[in-house]
Amino acid sequence: MAYTKPFAWSYSALTGFELCPKKHAAEKVYKQIPYEQNEAAKYGETVHKHFENRLLKATPLPLDLRHHEPVMLKLYDAPGEGLPEQRLTLTRDLQPTGWFDDDAWCRGIVDYTKINGGSALIVDHKTGRMQDGFDQLDLMYAMMTAHMPEILSG
Repeated sequence: MAYTKPFAWSYSALTGFELCPKKHAAEKVYKQIPYEQNEAAKYGETVHKHFENRLLKATPLPLDLRHHEPVMLKLYDAPGEGLPEQRLTLTRDLQPTGWFDDDAWCRGIVDYTKINGGSALIVDHKTGRMQDGFDQLDLMYAMMTAHMPEILSG
């Protein structure tokens, strides 16, 4: 088996490993099988895009997602700058780095962030099974504060 160079970990990589370590290794580490997006993931991607368009361009949600409008309206109307799909990467020393940089150790994408002065609202849209706890949001907050230390003092 050919081994590829070490890759940065992410919350989704960890959860993928927890679900099936052999599949994760074959897909992500040894590149023996290609990644195939299942129907649930395709649906989640579509919903994320609709939410992004709603929050950034005020594009109306399609009829099947209109029940999310009250939450979208609160996020849209909240004060501050809305930022979609923020790609955050840290080195082993927990310093910000580029997404594709060789020193990337941990990567994460924040679905939507609202920056208002020294504070940040971090949102992760979920369309699949319920998650226990807020580990992913905690990680995203830690990564965001490394990239934007000013939100720690807000």
